[in-house]
Amino acid sequence: MVTVKRQKVRFDFFQVLKPDMNSGEDKTCDISNFLQEINGVKPLENRVKSYFGEPVRMDSIHVEPDHPELTYFHLTRMRDEGIASTTEKTEKLTDLNLSTDDFIAEDANCIFDSKLDVLMLQRNIHSLSQSGLLEYLELMYGGLHEGKDANILFEPVPDIESVKRALNATRYNQLTVKFASGNANVLPKIFKSFLGNFTDVFDSIGGDSLSFVIGIDRGKKSGLKSTEMRSLINDVKHNKSIFSSVLVKGKQGDAPVEIYDLINGKYSVYHTFVASKEVGKDKQKRIHLNPISVEEEMIRMYITVENCRSVVMHNLRITE
Repeated sequence: MVTVKRQKVRFDFFQVLKPDMNSGEDKTCDISNFLQEINGVKPLENRVKSYFGEPVRMDSIHVEPDHPELTYFHLTRMRDEGIASTTEKTEKLTDLNLSTDDFIAEDANCIFDSKLDVLMLQRNIHSLSQSGLLEYLELMYGGLHEGKDANILFEPVPDIESVKRALNATRYNQLTVKFASGNANVLPKIFKSFLGNFTDVFDSIGGDSLSFVIGIDRGKKSGLKSTEMRSLINDVKHNKSIFSSVLVKGKQGDAPVEIYDLINGKYSVYHTFVASKEVGKDKQKRIHLNPISVEEEMIRMYITVENCRSVVMHNLRITE
């Protein structure tokens, strides 16, 4: 039986902000007109900017026909890192010879919502991050506006339901906690009970912070004790200021394992794409995700099927 290869992709959400010089506070910022300015830059190579020495380009910019408040755009990061090929029958590695104008393409798909001033960004291992996108926009804005600064920033959309989802999990696989040494004596009772005298290490060696991980062995049928874990989660919920980070890895029923960030939770969603094609009898080769397919799925996730837009509005406390 042929095993189809799949790729799990994460999508992050950010509110686009701009400092208000009068009030001193950040206000939401509509960048849809700016995106169309970039769309007007021709030829395509004039949109290429350098990010950490690698070419980056924005392309395929368009307004979604059925949702005019949404602007889609595609980012390509062009890498020229040394990559080799081999075969199953030999141990020899052969350099892939790329010409001067050839690159390994690492792309990301994005949607900007002009009504909410919210950006939905596809995250891949080597693709452009939110900081890379921000740097690119600054460079393009300066080129189009006589060196002026775009002066925008991306604020992650919070995940205000992370604690609730963690409490509703039916299995817990791992707990990761980090806190400052100054808070060792004010930890909730349940944390103090299993840390015991270990917090005295702070005084003896002068550490500034402590982190620990409690987990289970891979393949173990039972997880961490649910009652005790929910008690810990509730303690964190009521004492968030004490902790630097608390991550819970678990799941609900047959759903995939999630990581619940109880302190710094950022709203993200995931989708699994088919990422292979048949290349002979009983063989599958991994292929690049089709940007058109990803764009279509992002619209489905954001507007129709999963209605992520409503979750974003809820998390940002926005009403229309």
